[in-house]
Amino acid sequence: MSAESFGFDSRTTLDIQSEELARLIDGRMRLAMVGRGLTYRIDSPAGSVRVAQPGEFKLSMLHGDNETQLELAVIRGTAEIFTDQGSTSVRAGERAYASAGLAPSYLTFALWTPVLGLTALTMITAGNATVQLGTTPMMRGRVMALYMMIFMGGTPVGAPIVGWIGETFGARWTLIGGGLGTIVGVLLAAAVFSRSQGMLDPEVNDRPRLRKRGRAPELVR
Repeated sequence: MSAESFGFDSRTTLDIQSEELARLIDGRMRLAMVGRGLTYRIDSPAGSVRVAQPGEFKLSMLHGDNETQLELAVIRGTAEIFTDQGSTSVRAGERAYASAGLAPSYLTFALWTPVLGLTALTMITAGNATVQLGTTPMMRGRVMALYMMIFMGGTPVGAPIVGWIGETFGARWTLIGGGLGTIVGVLLAAAVFSRSQGMLDPEVNDRPRLRKRGRAPELVR
């Protein structure tokens, strides 16, 4: 068996999840482990630390102008510091740092957040308008019911998948996977929409079409 003890100041935000997991949100902490048995992991916005051999460890969140880093200093024992890009083993007397991913600075986050909100609002508005204007008034209510069922009902299906990705590969891959899934969905939707409009199949434009004028349809060649 193993026992853990934590030391931190009033400026530290630490969330103890279980007997094997804690989350260091901000500040600095000291972790001391004695005995053998369970390993311990500490997650942070910049990376994670896994204790390989019991000992004494210091962890700090460092906020610079361009990025946020997790600092690990090993006094006794052995630990592993890792991110989505890889891991490094740290022994007694050594120090290592982990950066906060592909968009490490708060400025990057602040600049991209309005862009993401604008694109999300544009997508929702364009989707609602396209479905309603492209449906006959008699069937519009039924089509919108199906549309909203898929739009709002995707969360119970997607949330467990996103949770599994975050638990297995890390929290950042939930955002990366969501972005990649969005790009693939946009490309597929653009291909289907273009083909339905006859933009990808030249033969469609050569076929006769019915154009509705008033009440009687007219054949156009």
